[in-house]
Amino acid sequence: MAQKRRAPQARRKAAGRGKRPQRGKVAITGPSFRHAAKQADVLVRRTAQEYVDKAAELEEARLKRRDAERDLGAYYAAEAKRAGKPFYNFLAQGDSWFDYTCGVAIINWLQRAFGSENAYFDNIAASGRTLRQMLSSDFKDRLAAGPPNGQPWNGVLLSGGGNDLCGDHRFRDWLKPYDGGGHPPDYYITTAFDHELSIIQGIYEEAIDLVGKATHGVRLLAHDYDFAIPDNRCVTGPNPHRIAEVRFCFAGPWLWPAFENRGFHRADDPVPQLTRDIVVAILKRFAAMLDGLERKYPEQFCLVRTQGTLTPIQATKLWANELHPYDDSFKALAQPFYDKLRSLL
Repeated sequence: MAQKRRAPQARRKAAGRGKRPQRGKVAITGPSFRHAAKQADVLVRRTAQEYVDKAAELEEARLKRRDAERDLGAYYAAEAKRAGKPFYNFLAQGDSWFDYTCGVAIINWLQRAFGSENAYFDNIAASGRTLRQMLSSDFKDRLAAGPPNGQPWNGVLLSGGGNDLCGDHRFRDWLKPYDGGGHPPDYYITTAFDHELSIIQGIYEEAIDLVGKATHGVRLLAHDYDFAIPDNRCVTGPNPHRIAEVRFCFAGPWLWPAFENRGFHRADDPVPQLTRDIVVAILKRFAAMLDGLERKYPEQFCLVRTQGTLTPIQATKLWANELHPYDDSFKALAQPFYDKLRSLL
């Protein structure tokens, strides 16, 4: 009996010293390895199925959110009409800069800035969407149908081109192989990039034409992209600072692997200034293209200049990963949109 009473006390003392009580040794055999492998396989398959189920739940939640916002917009539009107050309706199409699953993006901040009682945003943007995918039948139908509250659109917002230029396996096509340096950033940008930029311009012009034909005097508003940072960080979830031995990338990285493929650095190098400058040069060319569209279609197209909003340029503390800013940074990027919309309204 005395020995039985002392056993728990011995375990408590061992725990206090930071040691675990010794356990009996497990025999390492072929069957034991097979059992461990089977358990690991079951865990992977179960987790994968949960991931698929969560993806379906996410899409269902997005649709419910859209329906709820539509009903709320219809209610407040009717209230504003009864009170004789203005109410605004915006259609938004785009990529993750308008609807970022892991954060609060530009449209979310615009909704907060205007207030639900003053404006309705029909946001059909989705992460990973290319400009080529944005002029969809859904976009065209919503554009033609108008807001669910029966009023006209006051503006159409577009966030497009980022995935076409920097999406998976695209960015490396715009880079010449590294030859030792000594050249300005533009030297390393291929003519294929200029060709792609001309295609993107054509799609933007098609969007401008669509909005012009479907609405009366409504502008298409688009933005340039602030200067992304090629530092090999991917989308890991809402908290990229979380330290873990296993890092699962939901998306990306997009820029670093392209530079690595073209010989600009090795995997363990810090981010070279040249690669940062090349990204800046590419995004400046994109902004210049949009600026040209604004001059060409001054009554139909408006460029919201967000480039250079986040300073210091390419500061890690402002970006959650290579292509997506943190929530507060998205809030700063939404301010030029808000100012432009208020001036036009």
